[in-house]
Amino acid sequence: MTSTTSAPTDVSRRHDFVLLFDVRDGNPNGDPDAGNLPRVDPETMQGLVTDVAIKRKVRDFVDMAHGDEGDGRFKVYVQHGQFLGER
Repeated sequence: MTSTTSAPTDVSRRHDFVLLFDVRDGNPNGDPDAGNLPRVDPETMQGLVTDVAIKRKVRDFVDMAHGDEGDGRFKVYVQHGQFLGER
């Protein structure tokens, strides 16, 4: 049996990607426990960005770039207060 769904749109397959971004003179991921100061590696003093902050940036970008498309293909379902389905 051959699937008619192409690999980039097949949600049953794993999708990996790389996100690179550069911040200069900014605070890409403030630490709420430290008065929203930037998170830094204490040994190298380089800025750190948590995986949660990166996921939020990706969700926000996708919504900003494709949020007005009515078919829902670009909706990211892991959002605060929303559920995929009831069990």
